[in-house]
Amino acid sequence: MRTITASKIIAGAVELTGRLFTKLNNDELQVVLRSFGRNLHAIWETEFWPSLMLVEKRYFRPTWSAGSYAANAEVYYTDAYYKNTSGGATTGTPGTSSDWTVITEFTPNIDFQQEGENEIGQVFRVTEKDPREHLNQDSVAFSLRDDSILVDYRKENFYWVEFRQQCPLIDARKYSGSTTYNKGDVVYTYSSSLAKGRFFKALQDSILNVSPGSSPLNWEEISIPFFTGPYLEHAIASDILLVDEKIELAGIQMRARDRALEQEMQRVKNQSGDAFKPRFKTY
Repeated sequence: MRTITASKIIAGAVELTGRLFTKLNNDELQVVLRSFGRNLHAIWETEFWPSLMLVEKRYFRPTWSAGSYAANAEVYYTDAYYKNTSGGATTGTPGTSSDWTVITEFTPNIDFQQEGENEIGQVFRVTEKDPREHLNQDSVAFSLRDDSILVDYRKENFYWVEFRQQCPLIDARKYSGSTTYNKGDVVYTYSSSLAKGRFFKALQDSILNVSPGSSPLNWEEISIPFFTGPYLEHAIASDILLVDEKIELAGIQMRARDRALEQEMQRVKNQSGDAFKPRFKTY
């Protein structure tokens, strides 16, 4: 996915309001950061944008790997699903250890969050075969729960899920070396020499004075899709101008924001080579 640094978007948005990016104070920067998060979510959720779409093979239960499993744990291993029926923890291998029993009746749900997999955001379709290789593949019936996909009439042990990635939650503050950060916290590196003008999410608890960009074990950069840039610049500028109570100028930026969205939708339509539809298909 082609990306853009947050600082380029923020600088463009600030300049549209007549300010200088380098002169932002902390209060103004916080308004900008909150606006960034809200508007990124807005454009992210508008369409099934091709650059945000993934197709992945998913199982109904975690795939087994060597380790200890609690009583009643359910796993997938070599073309079958198993349940630990030993009454206690087991380190045995399904199909070999008597601790595991093959199960055929279970709730066929695919969790949005599965260890080692990308988090599912919005589901586009579920198919029996990889839709990138089988272009005429029909969708199977499914229902959505708050945190999982329920396949209505399961016939296979796994399915292919085409989905939009989860939008990152950007509720950020400017990074400070004197602040302790915990897992999930998001920061903006306003003046860091290592990674200036980017968002990072903490991967561990109790991070103190470890600069984002210097430790991939502690910090993960949040990628901002390139195509969102023009929309975000105008959207953030309109929010700033509303705070300034400059209603007419804010309206100009809102209209520019909407035009940027329309132009991006038209670009995707032109590249697809197909008739435009309300929701994009990526293959």
